[in-house]
Amino acid sequence: MTRFKITKAVALLAFVGIAAAQSFAAPTVYLDTIGSGSNYQIGGELTRTMQLGFDTAPMSGDFTGVRPVSKMPDPPGVTLLGTTGVPCAELLIGGVPVTGNFAAWLIQPFTPTQSGYISSVQFIAQWKSSAGYEQGDGRTAYVDIITAPPAGVYSIPGSINPVAVDLSGTTRGTLVTASGLWKQVNAGTTYWIVFSPVDTKGVWNSNGLDYANLNWARKDRVPDSSKVSSALYNNYNGNGDFVVMPNRVLGVKALGYATPPTQTNVGNAKTLPNGTLVQIANIAISGKNGSVPSGYFYIQSPDRSSGIRVQGATAKTVGDLVSVTGTVETLPTGERYIAADSVTDNGSTSSVIPLTMVTKNVGGGTVAPVVGPDGGVGLNNVGLLVKVEGKVNSKSGNVFYVNDDTTGNGVKVQGVAGMPALNNGDFVAVTGVVSLESIGGVKSAIILIRSASDVVKIQ
Repeated sequence: MTRFKITKAVALLAFVGIAAAQSFAAPTVYLDTIGSGSNYQIGGELTRTMQLGFDTAPMSGDFTGVRPVSKMPDPPGVTLLGTTGVPCAELLIGGVPVTGNFAAWLIQPFTPTQSGYISSVQFIAQWKSSAGYEQGDGRTAYVDIITAPPAGVYSIPGSINPVAVDLSGTTRGTLVTASGLWKQVNAGTTYWIVFSPVDTKGVWNSNGLDYANLNWARKDRVPDSSKVSSALYNNYNGNGDFVVMPNRVLGVKALGYATPPTQTNVGNAKTLPNGTLVQIANIAISGKNGSVPSGYFYIQSPDRSSGIRVQGATAKTVGDLVSVTGTVETLPTGERYIAADSVTDNGSTSSVIPLTMVTKNVGGGTVAPVVGPDGGVGLNNVGLLVKVEGKVNSKSGNVFYVNDDTTGNGVKVQGVAGMPALNNGDFVAVTGVVSLESIGGVKSAIILIRSASDVVKIQ
């Protein structure tokens, strides 16, 4: 009994894998003015914010959606507006504030000290729906990186091509990520990180945000202060000149890589050396939740030739098409996986069909560096969604074996609560993704079911 308990514990650790124990190439940080441990972080003071969004008459006579309570130049051209003390820049023409029916854009200028490709931008945002200030159901902001115009020019030079970020869950201030930018930057060149509430420059009152703010801090209080200059503000929907907000810096973090990722497919990614940066586009999620470990999901090729585990978070589910960017790595069990830097929603779905096979072929053979179970035969299918049929054998709790008489005791299945009641000898059809586990140094295949409906009793 004691031996069984120790073996089970070792198997669990080897099966799940410990994220902290993994080693993969971290993204390059090109800019970080968020830092840690100050009043401007998540969970800290979030009243130091700049507004991003729309004001729609007759909701309010001024841009912010709240009545101005002070006119304190800081210096002239920037005023404090609003009953909540939200610091905003107000465009003054002839000393008269320009208000009403405008969309506010924000810009953070920065100058990187190293060249490369920025893949994502993180920032702290908060959204609020306040009585009297309802602007619609839009909760989407847009982010882009463009080359800054010449010194002294405060208008956007040409069109932008932004990526979308959902702000609907940022009601109390949240770190959000705009992924999929892949903008090339050169050391010593100044760029603008553009935040806007519209998807095309110049669109009027499109997808209005009720009340969205971005975190800011004083320039002399942030990390990387030497790389940034004062933030810019515009309430002409991105058209016209932007107002300089002296010594105010947005809390942002720009991440990327020295070289662009290798564009590849699932099958090829599994053969690449550990640490290789790859991007797999327009790929379907084939396994998530159920007995798939938390923090992981699986993707597979449309032709069902190969699948792979992904370490990363996404709100998308089975059948959704995503693009995954990250480094290829290997779990202690020998299973290859991708440590994702970004998972981008492609906005569409695809049918995910399992590959039916006999139990002796589950896992397949080893062709280094792609590892299969010890003694495995056939093409390697670790990471693939498969379907097997046979008799239940050696059931214990939610774990059982399926035996179709092609090999030994059959293949191990990690089930979940809510499955049909099973007894040894029952005929079942099981669908799940193939993973590897290691017990006492012996590698074997295990099928991870995604939900209780993946197990069907055959009458």
